Amino acid sequence: MSNDFSAGQRWISDTESDLGLGTILEVEHRQITVVFLATGETRIYAKESAPLTRVAFQAGDIISSHEGWQLRVEKTDDIDGLRIYSGTREDTGEKTILNEASLDNFLQFRSPKDRLFAGLIDGQRWFALRRSVFECRHQYAQSPVRGLTGARVSVLPHQIYIAVEALKRHHPRLLLADEVGLGKTIEAGMIVHGSLANNQVSRVLIVVPSALLHQWLVEMLRKFNLNFRIMDAERFDELRDTAPDGNPFLAEQLVLCSLDTLLENEEIGDAVAGAGWDMLVADEAHHLSWEPEEPSDAYTLIEELAMETPAVLLLTATPEQLGQAGHFARLRLLDPERFGSLEQYLAEESSFGWVASVADKLAADEPLDEEQIVSLQTLLGEEFTDNELKTLSSTTTMALSDLGQRLIGKLVDRHGTGRLMFRNTRRAITGFPERELHTYTLDDDSLDSKAVWILEFLLEQYPEKVLVICSSRDTVQELAEHLRVAGVQSAQFHEDMSIVERDRAAAWFSDPEEDCRLMLCSEIGSEGRNFQFLHHLVMLELPQSPDLLEQRIGRLDRIGQTETIKIHVPAAPGTQDSLLLSWYHEGLNAFERICRSGSAVRARIADQLEPLLAKAEAGDNIPEKAIATLIQESRQLTEQLDAELESGRDRLLELNSNRPELIQEHLDELARLDRNYALQDFMEAVFDRFGVDMAEQRDHWIIHPSDHMQVDHFPLLPASGMTLTFDRATALTREDFTYLTWDHPMVTAAMDLILDEGFGQADCQVIKTDALPANLSFVEASYVLQCTADARLNMERYLPAQVQTWSVGIDGKDYSEQVAALELDSLKQRYDRNALRKVVLKNRDSLEKLIDRSAALAEEALPELVAIARAKIDEELSEARERLLSLSRVNPSVKEEEVRAVDERHQALIDALDGTHARPVSARVMFNT
Repeated sequence: MSNDFSAGQRWISDTESDLGLGTILEVEHRQITVVFLATGETRIYAKESAPLTRVAFQAGDIISSHEGWQLRVEKTDDIDGLRIYSGTREDTGEKTILNEASLDNFLQFRSPKDRLFAGLIDGQRWFALRRSVFECRHQYAQSPVRGLTGARVSVLPHQIYIAVEALKRHHPRLLLADEVGLGKTIEAGMIVHGSLANNQVSRVLIVVPSALLHQWLVEMLRKFNLNFRIMDAERFDELRDTAPDGNPFLAEQLVLCSLDTLLENEEIGDAVAGAGWDMLVADEAHHLSWEPEEPSDAYTLIEELAMETPAVLLLTATPEQLGQAGHFARLRLLDPERFGSLEQYLAEESSFGWVASVADKLAADEPLDEEQIVSLQTLLGEEFTDNELKTLSSTTTMALSDLGQRLIGKLVDRHGTGRLMFRNTRRAITGFPERELHTYTLDDDSLDSKAVWILEFLLEQYPEKVLVICSSRDTVQELAEHLRVAGVQSAQFHEDMSIVERDRAAAWFSDPEEDCRLMLCSEIGSEGRNFQFLHHLVMLELPQSPDLLEQRIGRLDRIGQTETIKIHVPAAPGTQDSLLLSWYHEGLNAFERICRSGSAVRARIADQLEPLLAKAEAGDNIPEKAIATLIQESRQLTEQLDAELESGRDRLLELNSNRPELIQEHLDELARLDRNYALQDFMEAVFDRFGVDMAEQRDHWIIHPSDHMQVDHFPLLPASGMTLTFDRATALTREDFTYLTWDHPMVTAAMDLILDEGFGQADCQVIKTDALPANLSFVEASYVLQCTADARLNMERYLPAQVQTWSVGIDGKDYSEQVAALELDSLKQRYDRNALRKVVLKNRDSLEKLIDRSAALAEEALPELVAIARAKIDEELSEARERLLSLSRVNPSVKEEEVRAVDERHQALIDALDGTHARPVSARVMFNT
């Protein structure tokens, strides 16, 4: 590639060929600006490493101008760095010239025909692999689960439902409020990943409390292959001088930042607000305190970001019943127009409250009383038939009818916050284990005493694996040394270890074939790592926060846990651990059940609890009466707050947050993909063709770069190699394995590499079959539909996915049907490839005519295929529009803007179809002997 760039030259992107033909707009000292007029995209590249190929045509080629006429090239000249083509117009026959700046923006470079007649014949395996790229890519583009397959998570219906519902919306603005352990972070990650994969967003900002920064970074990378960059004060200063417009946030597309960083430095706060994001994710949203006349600085900052960002996800585990004003404030961030008045919101909620109790009865197939039936008819605006009235009044007929579910669906549509908020509870989601607390009395609080207890405990529990969580790194390291001296191996997991070291430690401990039975974690072990395969959790140095205690237990207490969780707490009498153990167990019952009100209780009794904890830490005696009073008051507060939570429980909201019947298609497709071996077959062929060494093991592959690689660097493959798995269950237990799916960056990059490098476009084979005339020469040419359009439209979802293949004989006949019925690869004969090249080049003129004939056949088929795409667009977008219109009539949260966005998308898709053309995939010459 030449680096002699000049304004007006035409280049094509090697990595984004769908952008069409680019024009050099500006050339500076170290970078160039290229505009791709076909899509309206602009790219800025470094001159020395720009992934661009100069468009160059030769005499005999036919090229198109952006005005639509074609020129048969007879001569080329270079004038002031620009290429001038001279020749004859195909339509008028007049002699004329065509400046490269006037070339058609939809021109493609390095076509199969060009490679064929240049002698670049790659062979049958490259040929087959290239074809499979198009087949797999187009099929997956139309999959209902595109963007949802790549997550290293269990397939849980409530999470898939929330992700699917979010991705249906042009700009989702949602409050994710599932209870702890139900996976709000995973839901947010699915939505972010799906939005990126479907080109709905490109710039994402995640704002979290400082304590969760590392957890989010690891979760996004390990579970979703999303490489977020942390923006702290130090990195902000590093990028200040080199970032676009002097704003460091513009230097990255995916940014993770702590709320404290944004609040503590006004310059950073101003910069993030001016960076222009497509999606904002804010965790722990319940900490954003708000009063009508006095919002907190944190709330004001997130409000400013939310007003400027189209898509917003707020995460909170605190239910609305712990403060209606606070809940209103979070909804106000999502839709300030709909939720403009706290008084109006409270009035609407109180008048709508009875609906939740009716929904609860309908869900349980319980009959309604006469007053409820009358109110329900009034709300729905319809009269029930006699049969429906009879059904609603009888337990027996309700159980045999689907009327209850149909009415729930109508109520859900009318729910005041149902489209903005998802809240699943453990009561509504099955699959959680029981918990058992086991307490032990230590002689003293020394590490020696704890180490001895652990040794005895390991013997008693043999051969079970055990997770131990401590509060501090020092305890972990000292305890590990005590156990090492005693001859016990243990994996360590603490903040002084790198991410790679933690991965290795977790993998060693998780591997069922390894003899590591003990993992010692500092408090970071309660963040982000899940150990559903474990059943024994030991807690040392109990935390003072009920939420942190729940996080520790939550490492094991998750969906997918198959056995009762045994929680073991050793403590010496009179110690802080002993006091906390009594308070948690007797006052909050926090070990053996989810303690939803624990933090609220702690805040109210802090004046009693904290002095007692200080005395225990100092070794002072604590009066038993003071402990008893603390426990009694905590128990009463817990019962009171739990009752308030239950009385305010919104059953209708829970029903709207998990509707598996609406996503059965998605669940079935995910299950099918998990059972399908197409990806393994594809990647095996990819590794073989590119020269990647591969060793297949029982449930994983080990791959390494080899000395005979086809490229300098295979995408995402480190020099040290990596271990892959295609199995979801294996990936969940072995986080050190790379989990390959159709969404994985290595898979998509490998596809891009095959297409960008041009491998497999041209081939030539000799076959032997009686099904075709003897000595017949024919060209088999394949095409796919391509529409160069705005990537956010996802045109490939609507275009027919199949590769169109035509076989044209040297006698001018169309043999496509006969050839399609044959297994050509099984009929091929050995023949010298160089000899075949010579035959092809010698007969270029006649073979070119056959390729041109196949192109004509592809164009003839185009209108019918485009009509299929248009019908699909009309059907999908019309249904979406009608659904929104129906919702808008009964639910004020549906905005006119949503309907208008559907209309605009519909029109943009129809307009883009005009740019649909048949893209040549491959061409091969076949000789039947």
